[in-house]
Amino acid sequence: EAHTITGSGDVLARVVARSNADLQRVIDEVVVADGVTRASTVIALATQVPLRTLPLLDAAAGMRRGEPDVGTAREVPYGGP
Repeated sequence: EAHTITGSGDVLARVVARSNADLQRVIDEVVVADGVTRASTVIALATQVPLRTLPLLDAAAGMRRGEPDVGTAREVPYGGP
């Protein structure tokens, strides 16, 4: 998964690794790729707000039809502190 971003970086790439050693292998492959001059790595520890594309699409579809967006999106449970 890769996204162009604003800020100090150019691309946000989300990768999956089987272990810390595997993550190091992936990072090593990324930094030697043509066009990559530097990389910064962060590790996600927990999901605080889950992906919720469907409610956003529902709300956008209602707006395109001229319907009020109240009630079109469903609440997504938040399991945070």
